Amino acid sequence: MVARNRYFVCYDVRDPQRLTQTYKTMCGYGDRVQYSVFLCDLSDVELVMMRGDLENVMNTKEDSLVIVNVGSVEKSGARITTVGTSLGTQRRDASIVV
Repeated sequence: MVARNRYFVCYDVRDPQRLTQTYKTMCGYGDRVQYSVFLCDLSDVELVMMRGDLENVMNTKEDSLVIVNVGSVEKSGARITTVGTSLGTQRRDASIVV
């Protein structure tokens, strides 16, 4: 099994077209927990892929991206506290569809 870490990914994108594309890109990597905040369980390779995909969409002179590593997926539950509605995260295991 590939080691996975949990990340909070937050972005501020100034252009509506880039914002939509950033949102669509992030939907492929994690679960939306707030307007521009996603919770992602990623391997090292997936993290590099996500960052590259986002850098291709975003304008780094105008937009910003913050990636916070919360730690291993197995241990991060104790590090995250929610108040109100649940984050509703799902465990995402890779699956191959033929």
